[in-house]
Amino acid sequence: MTNYLWIIGALALISPAGARAPRAPRGEIVLPMDAPVIAVEMAGVPLRLRVGLEAKDVVEINADVIARLPLRFEDGFDAEVGRETIKGVTAIGELRIGKTKRMVQLSSHGRSCCDGVDGEIGIGLLPYATVRFLRDDVVGSPTERSLPVRSTIERGLEAVPADSTVAIQFAPTRDRSVATAAAGAILARRLGGAPEGESFEIPAAFGVTRPARRVRFGRPADIAGFSFAEIPVRMTDFGGRETFVDHDSDPGDIVVQRRIKRQEAWPVVMLARDRLNRCAEIQVDVPAQRMTLRCAFD
Repeated sequence: MTNYLWIIGALALISPAGARAPRAPRGEIVLPMDAPVIAVEMAGVPLRLRVGLEAKDVVEINADVIARLPLRFEDGFDAEVGRETIKGVTAIGELRIGKTKRMVQLSSHGRSCCDGVDGEIGIGLLPYATVRFLRDDVVGSPTERSLPVRSTIERGLEAVPADSTVAIQFAPTRDRSVATAAAGAILARRLGGAPEGESFEIPAAFGVTRPARRVRFGRPADIAGFSFAEIPVRMTDFGGRETFVDHDSDPGDIVVQRRIKRQEAWPVVMLARDRLNRCAEIQVDVPAQRMTLRCAFD
């Protein structure tokens, strides 16, 4: 939390008295879902940034971009990738998109975040009221579903269904949907089910992989209209006090568990290309805080 407070204070210090706040978003931008890339200027330097549906309201840049920018970076804004902490550096700079300028936070974590571009930007930093991600090659007949969304600097954009404590993030450039430990445990308790099989590694962020197990449900889980009979769960990440009953162990077994420091619970399912390739459109109405999906749902 210290990093977030630091950056808020820094933004206040560099804003002269009477400076205008960023104007209210207006208009729309349409992006291809598989390659949602925009051209911007950061501190006067042209960059190509991927627009991340799940990204925080921060400009995350690849490590090799830092030397191109006339900005002073300081240590801070470390990233938690499951149980691994990736040290970061951060700066404040002027972002220009078209004719719109605003001061934003940049961060970088010593490695590449995004192949083929200079970095990634969250929807909350765009000057548009509506952001539309489109796909042309959808098989089936799309129908429409709308969800409320929220965005925070800590977690990025999430859908928050009214009837669930499990949030949903959308990552159409990732390959495989995955749940945090808290989300998997809540869904297994609600629907029946438990972890099955051996642990395996699943990509997380910044080239880091995290251990996961398959959780099979007694009844299929409905996540934003998509059916999951099972889902990979990052078993040691963001579980809080949520736990599973592991039916792979016998009642008489003595189970020795390594004591691991408890993290804050973050119950979220990240939907990836394995489901979102059925979506013709994902539209975010920023002022209304609504997301509309047009997908060939289950």
